[in-house]
Amino acid sequence: LEWERGRVFDHEVGVMFQRLVKESPTAKVVTVTTKEGKLGRPTPLNTVELLKIASHSLGMGAHHTMQVAERLYIQGYISYPRTESTAYPQHFDLMEAVRAHQRHGIWGEYVKSLVTMGLNRAKSGVDA
Repeated sequence: LEWERGRVFDHEVGVMFQRLVKESPTAKVVTVTTKEGKLGRPTPLNTVELLKIASHSLGMGAHHTMQVAERLYIQGYISYPRTESTAYPQHFDLMEAVRAHQRHGIWGEYVKSLVTMGLNRAKSGVDA
């Protein structure tokens, strides 16, 4: 959030502006500034990191997090969640895993574009 005084880092001031915007029937955008950035591919999460992120970012308890991870694993969306390894085996065929989702009703078209463009090998992790 920026205004004439510069960037706002104070939470209470930000909340005050949020309230003003919500209560106003109209607003005018004066300028828009965009920045292009590039983030590297993340390394896979191990169990401890998964639990930390789910707790901090989503407010999920450890038991619920592991239940969700188990369901995602059973449905084929993620690798086995109860591991301290963040490395994929050398023989893991990423393209084969991705192709399995080409007919999915929601993200199938996106998966087809990934297959067409090609995939980059994931960052190497740590095999615990």
